[in-house]
Amino acid sequence: MNDKIDINGFTNKVDVINSIVDNIDDGKLDNAKDMLFQLRTQEEVAEALNPLGKYKLVEEPKQMELPLEEPEVKPLDDLENALFGTKEESDVDTLLELENEMARGK
Repeated sequence: MNDKIDINGFTNKVDVINSIVDNIDDGKLDNAKDMLFQLRTQEEVAEALNPLGKYKLVEEPKQMELPLEEPEVKPLDDLENALFGTKEESDVDTLLELENEMARGK
């Protein structure tokens, strides 16, 4: 089945079928038959292109936008932070050590 259709400005099967019904109700049988022929033709083309129905038509993938500037990499800083922690963590550790020493009377 073809997911992308365009029949008299209608782009999905439900709208096409509703329009066909409306045309029949209004006595516009030629318009209804024309729309049915267009729908059948589009279905036949889709079936010919994909006879086993195993391929799904998808829209083209969107291009990802890359940042204009590369992020600044500081491998030494990253390594130091991983091994020794950040400056803030070090300050907290120092304060805790001082507090413990005060509690022990040093």
